[in-house]
Parts: sequence; C-alpha cells; structure tokens
Amino acid sequence: MNNTNYPDMLCGYIPEMDGNRVISMCINFISEAPLGESLKIYCGNSESEYGSKLYYFRTVKSSGINVEAEIMLEKI
Repeated sequence: MNNTNYPDMLCGYIPEMDGNRVISMCINFISEAPLGESLKIYCGNSESEYGSKLYYFRTVKSSGINVEAEIMLEKI
C-alpha cells in the first residue's frame, strides 16, 4: 500500500469524524505491506488534557507490525 493511503484509511476507522477535524497526526511506518497482504487494524482512544480526542492505531500483517499512528481531533 502506498504510504499516502494510510491517513485516509485510518481516519475511516474513527467514528467521531463528523463535527471534528484532525489537528495532529503522527505515523510511524515500520514495514511495508505488499500488494495482497491482509492487515489487522487495532484502535484505542483517550482524551487529552485539553479536551481533544486521541486515537491510537496499530496495523499488523502476518509477519508483524506494519504501522503505528496517533491522530488528534478537535471539535469544529
């Protein structure tokens, strides 16, 4: 998968995107996902001390971790 597809893919797993905007995104590309590879996507969330929502992602392929990411949202 091309690295430019990850932000859109990960934001698709955030249920609260309506009424919010991304104010920060950090993605660590650990290993590439070859064409045809299946990924498992794990997500957790918390709230920052300033009231922003934080989402944490890890994508895992058959041979290990693919990507780790943190996305911060704030209300529009």
